[in-house]
Amino acid sequence: MIHYLWEKFPYKILTDPEYVDFDFVYQQLKNTYWAATRTRTQIAKAIAHAIPFNLYQEEDQIGFARVITDKAVFAYLADVVIAPRYRGNGLGKWMVSCILTHPDLKGCKILLETQDAHGLYAQFGFELRESMKKQL
Repeated sequence: MIHYLWEKFPYKILTDPEYVDFDFVYQQLKNTYWAATRTRTQIAKAIAHAIPFNLYQEEDQIGFARVITDKAVFAYLADVVIAPRYRGNGLGKWMVSCILTHPDLKGCKILLETQDAHGLYAQFGFELRESMKKQL
């Protein structure tokens, strides 16, 4: 598997799963409305079956996102988190822009769900749509 790196000093985004600081990601997700009830096992399994986007400032992970994809026609952007003290600095925008340039996602329809970040994603062409879904 090819891993990618984007740099904007002093920050970098890496897709190498070896760079997932699981404790950081787990704590960030436990503080969200969408993942607060997930177990450590569920979070680990979800990360293992996705492309991770690990945002670092030097040696510290400060953000995370993951994309589930067939690398041909479909991708789902999930679990986008930035540590609270780093929010408001454009890092979420930068991370989404890097995700959208990932070579494995070229030509894919990218979907996501959000209750509170419509403005962020609209800047990148995401549109609010009603869709069918079923949670098993």
